[in-house]
Amino acid sequence: MAAAVISDLLLIQPDYWHIANSSAPFRKRRRVATPQAGLQFVQVYVQGLSGHLCTTSASSFEKVSDLKERLANLISVPVYEQQLVWCGSGNVVLQDADPVFNVLRASSSGLSAGLHLTLVRNDAELYKALDVVTSNGFALARLAPRLQKSREVVLAAVARHGLSLGVAAVSHRADREVVLTAVAQDGYALQFADQRLSADRQVVATAVARQGRALQFAAPSLQRDEEVIRLALSANPSAVEFITR
Repeated sequence: MAAAVISDLLLIQPDYWHIANSSAPFRKRRRVATPQAGLQFVQVYVQGLSGHLCTTSASSFEKVSDLKERLANLISVPVYEQQLVWCGSGNVVLQDADPVFNVLRASSSGLSAGLHLTLVRNDAELYKALDVVTSNGFALARLAPRLQKSREVVLAAVARHGLSLGVAAVSHRADREVVLTAVAQDGYALQFADQRLSADRQVVATAVARQGRALQFAAPSLQRDEEVIRLALSANPSAVEFITR
């Protein structure tokens, strides 16, 4: 059986079948090799901060996420803890969605030299906390104090449940981005915002557009703002009782 040879690699695709003679439908079908144009492989050398960890390979069709899955099996480091850094042209952190060969295109060494990467382990507890609050924002209250202080964790929590702003640290309640994220998810989160932000027109407008009755938590100056009032009444006409004249 003839097969195509590409880059010294013999490829036979199991999913491709061709009828040898279409005029004779009952003849035995023959499995035919299907080439994958441009397929190449590179050796990948992975080291940790204390030295060499493993050597594997990657194809020109693989993404960084595929490589991480393979490393998880080889060296027992979960994917979410892996941060792969290429030091060939400064320290470049590889993104999961990027093709592995993107790095080689930026390198002058080519395939023969292989790809040399450094594995830096992420904070496992932080990533677990992010996973937890992404499912239940109120779980923020049960996290260790150092994780409750993490802005990244708080942002993930309020994006899931805006009212979890109520269990966030005081400093986060004064963080404009955190508060905007919270009120965009649940307008009533405005009640937990720092007083300065309850007078922030964009923050309040975002909150009342979501829940009109959140107008009650706005600063008095914004309770008589025409545009804010319009947004609140459009969301809930009963917000009229919170208008200040």
